[in-house]
Amino acid sequence: MKFIVDQQLPRKLAAWIRAKGCEATHVRELGLEHAEDRTIWQSAEATGAIIVSKDEDFSVIVGRQGGPQVVWVRLGNCGNDELLAHMQNNWANLLAELSAGVQLIELRRGD
Repeated sequence: MKFIVDQQLPRKLAAWIRAKGCEATHVRELGLEHAEDRTIWQSAEATGAIIVSKDEDFSVIVGRQGGPQVVWVRLGNCGNDELLAHMQNNWANLLAELSAGVQLIELRRGD
């Protein structure tokens, strides 16, 4: 699986995903740190990547038109350690849902 990690999430998350054996690129690494959502969307669509974002806009777009899968991180303000712990605790389920073709996956506190 291939992931694009959006600007408001740390580059450390992309490194963590790579350590799990998947491809992952932070938007900064793509030169898209100041890009509009549409540009990031088009990049994900062109490369077959899954967007990982805290941005609600991607959930709206996927609901309207389909396209790339989206992991919507809804943890509020949290530190990197809490974010990565939450990802670790949900990683197997996340991969299973993505493999099953689920378009929008929400990661929330309490999941």
